[in-house]
Amino acid sequence: MALTLVRLRWTLTLNQWRRSPFTLVVSVLGALYVLGMAAVAVTLLVTGLPALPDEARGATTVLVAAVVVLAWLVIPPFVTGVDATLDPHSFVLFPVPARTLIAGLVLSAFTTPVGLATLAVLLGLGASWWDRPAALAAGLAGGAFTAVTAVAIGSGLAGLLAAYASRRRVRDVVSVLLFIPLMLGGVALSQAIASFEDFLAIAPQ
Repeated sequence: MALTLVRLRWTLTLNQWRRSPFTLVVSVLGALYVLGMAAVAVTLLVTGLPALPDEARGATTVLVAAVVVLAWLVIPPFVTGVDATLDPHSFVLFPVPARTLIAGLVLSAFTTPVGLATLAVLLGLGASWWDRPAALAAGLAGGAFTAVTAVAIGSGLAGLLAAYASRRRVRDVVSVLLFIPLMLGGVALSQAIASFEDFLAIAPQ
């Protein structure tokens, strides 16, 4: 059943491309850009991380994974919105079990350029521990699990917000929830810059 949802998703996408060649061109260019950036990121991770000390290497691994998950929690729900072909509410009238629907939608998301890029970056992050066999196995498994978790939560949250975004009260709450982190993030960034400047001032020349 999950594979049926994947085929349905691509059937709808191909129909859109047939009706609009411009959409096809934009989609191809966007896919090349996203996958190209992912390839560059994977190359940098695999070649650059092994040169770092273990503490910095571990911290960088966690930080990159956290940034990818955070991007899925913010960008699909609040910026791009849910893909019409992956909107969970489109399947409300069909007798599809929730578990099967979630599996199909997540699997479909991984057939998109962004989903593939997410999986590639997180697996590349795990592969950057190629010189430590035990860490390599854990990193690859953790990367795959993190990718599935990020895509599932991000897609689910985007679908949930899309169902209620038409209500004025919900839009107001979402605006506040977006404004507060941005405001606090600006304050934190300014404090970090000030602390870094103080460090440079007292550091030996």
